[in-house]
Amino acid sequence: MKRRHCLVCVTFLILILIWAGCGKKDAGEEKSAGPAPVSAEQITAVRNALAQGMQQVAFTSVKPSDVGKTCLIEARTPEGGVRIPPPPPPLGMVQTAGQVTFYRGELDSISSESLTVRKAYPTSGSFKKLEIPQADIQSIHLAR
Repeated sequence: MKRRHCLVCVTFLILILIWAGCGKKDAGEEKSAGPAPVSAEQITAVRNALAQGMQQVAFTSVKPSDVGKTCLIEARTPEGGVRIPPPPPPLGMVQTAGQVTFYRGELDSISSESLTVRKAYPTSGSFKKLEIPQADIQSIHLAR
């Protein structure tokens, strides 16, 4: 009799634990569990680390002779994150820090509305090209 009582208690405790841990989360809980915001100092530190050996230039100062130079473009991250069409970019080409996205590669083309950055895939020899609109660009750094 005592053994049956223990078995009933253990079963009851297991059911309580399962019921308490398996409930659906509130929509508010899911939204608050997002990543912590990134401070301006942290963004500056990331930019300085990525732009070592590069000189900051204005969008209007980028010339066709700069095509082919290594560049770092700091752009505003659009609402909902960065959408990059497949295939995924090579490692190190796109880095996001909170509300800012950094694009690192080779300057491929210049237009009045945008800049295009490209980076080679290490194994295939093909390139991934990303076009960044001028309205989103916050800073441009070019290799000297």
